[in-house]
Amino acid sequence: MTLVEHLTSLGIDQNEFLNDIKGSYQPGFMQIRLKESYNGNLEELSISELGTFLHEYIHYLQNVSTPWGLFSSMVMYNRMVDTYSYIQSTTETIHLPLNISYSKPLENKAKILSLGNGDNPLLNNFCNEIDRNKPIIWKRHRETVGDKKLETVSLTIHTADGSTREVRLGAYIIKESMAALYQMQIDSSASHRKCDLPYNLIKIMAEQKFPQIAEDDVKLITICYISLFSLSPAVTLIEQLDFANQHPCYSAKDLFDLFMNESTIKINDKQNIPITDFFDDLIEKFKIILSKAIQVKLDYINEILNRIKPSKGFVPILSILYSGTLTVDKIKTLVDFLGMPYIYTDMGESHYPKSVENENEASNDMIALIGHSSLFNYLVSPNVHKCCPLKIICMKENIEKEECFEKPWAGKVCPMTIMGELLELENKNFNW
Repeated sequence: MTLVEHLTSLGIDQNEFLNDIKGSYQPGFMQIRLKESYNGNLEELSISELGTFLHEYIHYLQNVSTPWGLFSSMVMYNRMVDTYSYIQSTTETIHLPLNISYSKPLENKAKILSLGNGDNPLLNNFCNEIDRNKPIIWKRHRETVGDKKLETVSLTIHTADGSTREVRLGAYIIKESMAALYQMQIDSSASHRKCDLPYNLIKIMAEQKFPQIAEDDVKLITICYISLFSLSPAVTLIEQLDFANQHPCYSAKDLFDLFMNESTIKINDKQNIPITDFFDDLIEKFKIILSKAIQVKLDYINEILNRIKPSKGFVPILSILYSGTLTVDKIKTLVDFLGMPYIYTDMGESHYPKSVENENEASNDMIALIGHSSLFNYLVSPNVHKCCPLKIICMKENIEKEECFEKPWAGKVCPMTIMGELLELENKNFNW
């Protein structure tokens, strides 16, 4: 029995519990969910299934191989640590989902993250087809967060149903547009036409405002990727689109090399450092924060982060696009070099990254990350059915208990009870 079938037998609508989508990625916790069965062999996937896998895998690479991806994750890990500290110290009843106040510095980082991310059409339920005959209008805004001055971009978009939407452009839309463009490199049928917002928005913007590069999807992918090296992704995106449009002689590789070689970042308003040096330093800080957050020495994740450092002069996520038509073999080469995150399916299958130190065992850092993902999300995210996020794994292992739906850290020993022991959750009072 699949998780969906199990929930249906309990009277729970599967569409309420799992989005009716082919795949998803959980940033920061490095997890890909696939709707269809996956046995670990990419060659056995249909073109459509491979396209879905590639789409989600690109989200994984956006997460671990860009400053925006690492910064987003670091903010979340800090929130997780503060949330755990609150639970451990409080003697009051804990109301779920938990929403605590964070320190001012962390609140400022979260604000920067919110401004840079912009709107998430998938989360906000306004995934629409865009009326391509009407212009998309954008405006730039200035925002102040602490001592930082940031620019954002808002869009006015006309949809095919005749309505008009105001949308904050940011990393959410950029990442989805990039992943969709990448997906179409292997599966041309994945047009997402009924969901232009977010998947086709960057392409449509290019068609309307930047015609010299609108048909070059590899350039558009590259520019989307470049924008994730900025604290103002939307502004950087538009500036890079405009630059590429004015210099059509530059290849996609030229654009990326030029950005990486000439861009600098000011640290504490005192020093401009090359972006490659900044990113290398950020990776090391990320390792420290993540290791402290999950209380495990980094193994697999450490190896992957070392491989993706741009200072080494090799950017696999783009390099495989610059060498001709994308093929299954090239995707396998990319995966072999940069590894897999944790992958699970709605069929109950799970694939764990292997330890670098012992390739016969799952990597402890990824196992810990899975556990913390489940516990943290259960504590802070809305959960109408109060179902443990690890339920799908436990079903595969034939672990069943009543507490799965209200108090998963209690009862028969399971992965969640082990996580609960870290915070002594059995001794706390919870209320939904």
